[in-house]
Amino acid sequence: MKTVILPLDGSDLSRYAISLAETIARGQHGRLMLVHVIDEPAFSDLPPAMSVEDRENASGYLNAVAEAVADDIDTEARVLSGDPTEEILRLAERTPDSMIVMSTHGRGGFGRMVFGSVADKIVRGSTVPVVLVRDECEQPHNVLRTILVPLDGSALSETALPYAIELAHGTGATLALVRVIEPYWQSAFIAETPEAVYLSQSQIDEMEEYAYSEARADLDTLATRLRGEGLRVVWEVRTGRPADEIARVAETTDADLIAISTHGRGGIRRWAFGSVTNEVLHRGKTPVLAIPPRAHVRGTKQAQPSALVS
Repeated sequence: MKTVILPLDGSDLSRYAISLAETIARGQHGRLMLVHVIDEPAFSDLPPAMSVEDRENASGYLNAVAEAVADDIDTEARVLSGDPTEEILRLAERTPDSMIVMSTHGRGGFGRMVFGSVADKIVRGSTVPVVLVRDECEQPHNVLRTILVPLDGSALSETALPYAIELAHGTGATLALVRVIEPYWQSAFIAETPEAVYLSQSQIDEMEEYAYSEARADLDTLATRLRGEGLRVVWEVRTGRPADEIARVAETTDADLIAISTHGRGGIRRWAFGSVTNEVLHRGKTPVLAIPPRAHVRGTKQAQPSALVS
């Protein structure tokens, strides 16, 4: 059974992740594991008098949250002790078929875990997908209607697809695929190819047109295959700065989730996907499903051959 691990710190901000975690767990016919990590003094940068928590209070808090979860979701609560990042990562690694859903910020009244730094560390170190819910997003996520998947033509960027496909099948969400073509003189290709300065404007126009046409053909082929699997799919190719265009598409499609790999690079290095992902993770209001590097292999193994563009 799939497990959605939901770290909570007792803050108003961390509760924003609860409704989305419920939605994902329901869509995957999985269970919800509520977790609070008590910061032990040895692992905390706070004075001992400020960091020692009452385990009974923590258990009471998690049980209260569990009681509010819908009856159709199998829910359990766990109170752990130690370094929050290490304990959450360790729990995810030893929990088969799991996913972490958490708020990007928060500090509770009794829960003193600072989630901003914890979230960043978890994305870098996780072996499972991590969903980050922005603190700016105060609306409940009771349904997933649209999942946005940015692609750049690389195999690494496509590691987000299996997870997005699985969620779309389980929730009925529409997959919105987007590919962004950077203007030639702004692309990473220029910095790594000095001879490019000798190209004429007509040659540059031809290369940009080829890249645009190639991207359209790839997305159209992928969308056709996914529709054949019973999914609703829309796609778009845009030109501009990738992070900016992804943010715009998230707004215009009213996306409920952005599924994105944390690394990747295009065929002719048009898109330095790592830096783009970093911007997507730290801006906007849309929750992000991040596929960390250590989860790439797992995602690739789960991908069905018909799901990816060959």
